[in-house]
Amino acid sequence: MLVFSVVVLTVRGHLLMAESRLTTIVSREGSILMNNVVFVALTFTVLLGTMFPLLTEALQNKKISVGEPYFNSMALPLALLMLFLMGVGPMLPWGQSDPKVLRKQFLIPSLVGLVVTVLVFATDASMRANFTYGTGLALVTFGLAGFVATVTLRELFLPAQQRMSEQKESVFTAFMVSASRARRRFGGYITHLGIVMIIVAVAASSSRKVHTSGQLKVGETLTVGEYKIKFDGLQTGKEPHRDWISANITVISPDGSTSEHHGLNGPRMNYYERSTDPIGSPSVQEMVFRDVYVSLLSFDRAGNSASFNTWVFPLVGWIWYSIPILVLGVLVALWPQRKQQPGVSTDAKAPIDTTPEKPVAGATS
Repeated sequence: MLVFSVVVLTVRGHLLMAESRLTTIVSREGSILMNNVVFVALTFTVLLGTMFPLLTEALQNKKISVGEPYFNSMALPLALLMLFLMGVGPMLPWGQSDPKVLRKQFLIPSLVGLVVTVLVFATDASMRANFTYGTGLALVTFGLAGFVATVTLRELFLPAQQRMSEQKESVFTAFMVSASRARRRFGGYITHLGIVMIIVAVAASSSRKVHTSGQLKVGETLTVGEYKIKFDGLQTGKEPHRDWISANITVISPDGSTSEHHGLNGPRMNYYERSTDPIGSPSVQEMVFRDVYVSLLSFDRAGNSASFNTWVFPLVGWIWYSIPILVLGVLVALWPQRKQQPGVSTDAKAPIDTTPEKPVAGATS
């Protein structure tokens, strides 16, 4: 990859020359430049945290670990700055910007971000009671996500709104025509929505998770958040490549509904022939707004008791729900543009519309 990158830069580097000078950082091209700088800094931060322990062990024969505190302190602020630029960039014009227009463009998205921040803080009692650096970053993340989502949705539907007022088209027709005439733009904004979903899911699942651990006898329950975990006993099994011991559990939801996780679906220990230590597999109950994880820590060979680690992760499934949105955005952006031939339809009163979509204030070209 290094050789390939150097060759490409050598052969095609002249194509990266700027066509015009950057007059001000408060512009579309300025935000693109800043976003690229943040991407490079974020990449270097992750690379350093990944490679530094390996280099230290290779050169000094010392084992060190770089864990969550490093990435929280170094990578998270850069990720928040990237999220902010994702919302600011589409609102900035190319070249010089008018401060009055910018204030008008920023007003509604900023208000939405502020309202989201206040609502999250007001409705989360645990966040207010245990306010830390991590929960503060999560709170800022939720506000920025509301800001970026508002900007993205506005830029998606603004051209359609213009066509509805000028061409008197229906909502569906105006939106489809606008999207077909600026597919790269629409695909990019759809992808932005998927990125916002991922960031919100990571912030919620890391800052608002609930954890409980404990030892249970058969028939006893363990409470984790609003859910209860009931221990129903142990079950053993044998497969060609492993033996396993599973804890049969029942997850009881706040509304009283139950879900059984028995056998291979329950939290278990896997014993492989070439491994001296068992490998644990958690039980996961997936839901739209939260997932419940249960891990088996230890157990009594007689099957009378077992110890568990349990978590409730809010919105963690949204990380995976965003994948179809990302794929849709990429497909829309890459879909080939149909060439339009100028001419007149057979109906003399209905000329073929070959004019490009009018630029909209604040929209990405």
